[in-house]
Amino acid sequence: MRPPAPTALGTVVSMSELDEINRDVWLPFQRAYARLDIESFVAVRHADLIRVEIAGRWIGDLDGYRERTSLGFDPCPQPRRPMNCDPIS
Repeated sequence: MRPPAPTALGTVVSMSELDEINRDVWLPFQRAYARLDIESFVAVRHADLIRVEIAGRWIGDLDGYRERTSLGFDPCPQPRRPMNCDPIS
C-alpha cells in the first residue's frame, strides 16, 4: 500500500482515493481533450456545474459551458490531431 499524499490544502488523501480520481475523472478528461470530443469532455463535469470566467465576464451552466467550449474545439482541422494534456513533470 502506498503512503497517503498531501494535498495543496494540507489535507491527506489515500493513494487509493487518488487512483480512483485518476480513473474516474482525470483519465477520461485526458482522453476527451485529446480527441476533442466535446460530449465526453463535458461528461466528466457535474450536471449542476456553474462556470465562472472572470476574464471573459461570463457565468453559465453546463449547457452554456458545452456550447462555449465546443467553439474552441470546432475550428480544429480534420482529421483532428490528438492533443496532449499530461501534467508537466
